[in-house]
Amino acid sequence: MDEQFVNGYEPNPVPEPVPTPGPYVEPQPYAGEVPPAAPYVAPQPQPVQPQPQPAMQPQPAVQPAAAPETDEETFETGKGKKKRSKEKPAKEKPSVEDRRLEPIKPWGFVGIWLLLAIPGLNILLTIIWACGGCRKVNKRNMARGILIMFLIGLLLLAVAFVGGMIAFGGFEKFIEFLTTFAEDGASMITDLFADYFG
Repeated sequence: MDEQFVNGYEPNPVPEPVPTPGPYVEPQPYAGEVPPAAPYVAPQPQPVQPQPQPAMQPQPAVQPAAAPETDEETFETGKGKKKRSKEKPAKEKPSVEDRRLEPIKPWGFVGIWLLLAIPGLNILLTIIWACGGCRKVNKRNMARGILIMFLIGLLLLAVAFVGGMIAFGGFEKFIEFLTTFAEDGASMITDLFADYFG
């Protein structure tokens, strides 16, 4: 077995001895004279060597700029020259989402309100449009607003009906008041028309 390696490892080397310091010596102040400083000598400027100038190169002749290519052609008429485009730019078709977000034109609103003026059809169309059965987002939102206002009106009518029943002391008395009010109002309106037109 090799003595230098034990179990495959080299044994720790023997440390070298550390030198011991000598006795402590007290530092002594400088006893001599300070040597004089060397005189300052300014650096001498170096002569500049002239650089040779390159020979003049002949410049190429400037050619006039060519007219930009256009899609227009010039033709003469009795009044002078006119330009006409050769081809029209192709229009991009709007996407389905863009068409849904387009605003409704004024004549579109006229048509909507004419349809909503037809009794029976107005409620049906409003419900269909509010549920998303139309192509325009504006029409859908308008139909939803109409339905909300309709429901608010029904709620106010129900509150007024119940308040009237409570105020008149029962259903029968309230209905009697409504019928007499309607009959008196109708007779008053017919008398007014008869006096005005008669």
